[in-house]
Amino acid sequence: MSIPDLVIGGESVLGLELAQRAAERGVEVAYLRPGRIQPFLPPGMTVLREPSAAARAETFVVTSIHPRRSFIAGLQFLETQIPPDASILVSGFGAGATALGAYLNHPGRLFAIGAVPPLDRQQGIAVAKGMLGQDLAYERALGLMEQLFGRSYSGPDAPGMTLPRVVATLVNEAAFALGEGVAQAPDIDRAMLLGVNYPEGPLAWGDRIGLDEVLGCLLALYDHYGENRYRPAPVLRRLVQARFVGRLAGRGFYTYEGVSLHG
Repeated sequence: MSIPDLVIGGESVLGLELAQRAAERGVEVAYLRPGRIQPFLPPGMTVLREPSAAARAETFVVTSIHPRRSFIAGLQFLETQIPPDASILVSGFGAGATALGAYLNHPGRLFAIGAVPPLDRQQGIAVAKGMLGQDLAYERALGLMEQLFGRSYSGPDAPGMTLPRVVATLVNEAAFALGEGVAQAPDIDRAMLLGVNYPEGPLAWGDRIGLDEVLGCLLALYDHYGENRYRPAPVLRRLVQARFVGRLAGRGFYTYEGVSLHG
C-alpha cells in the first residue's frame, strides 16, 4: 500500500464526506475503522483497521465526537501510533483545540476544523489552532484544507467553533418547536425553506449531519458557557438515546427508506 497523505477516522457523515472530497481532489486518502459507514465509502478506497498501518502519514483527521470519553481515549491511542510530527485534525463540534490538545503528549499538533455536512456547499473551511499550536503544523493543516475546499482560514478555539455552533443551535430550536407541538417536522422545515430560503430544513439538516454529533456539540457548549440557550431539546436527547441519529441510521426526525446520505 502507498503511504496516504491523509487518514480519516470516525463513524460520521463528516468523515465520509471528507474522504470522498479528498479522493475527488487527488489526495491519497485512507479510512481508519470505517464501521457502519463502510458501504458508503468511494470505490477502491483503502481501509485500515489499525492506526499503525498508516504510521508514516502526515495528517490524521478524527471526526466523530460521541461519546466524549471514548473519543478522548481514541485520540490518546492514535497519538501513540503515529509519528511525532504528524498533524491531528479533529471535528470542532465537541471542543476547542486547546481543550482537546491538553489530553495529548504533543498538544501543539492538534487542530480543530469547523465543517458541517453537506460539504459540497462549503467553499472554505475554518481551522482552529490552540494556545500551544505549532505554526508549521498549522500551516500544513491550512494547506491541506485549502486543497480540499479552495480556501482555509483561522477559526475560533472554542467548542462548536462558528458554523457547527450556529447550525447545532438552529437544529435544537427546531427540535424544541417540534417537541412543544408548535408544528410537525415537515412544516417546521418548510417554514425555513420558504420563509428564509434555507437550502435545507433544520430538522432534515440535523438528520444529515447526525443527531449524535448535534447533541455532542450542544452538550459541549452548555458545559463550556453554562447558558440555558444551549440546553438540548428533550426530543433530540431521546432520539439519540434510541440510536435514531439520522440518515446514517435510517431514522431521525424522519424515517429513511433505503439509506442514502445524499438524497
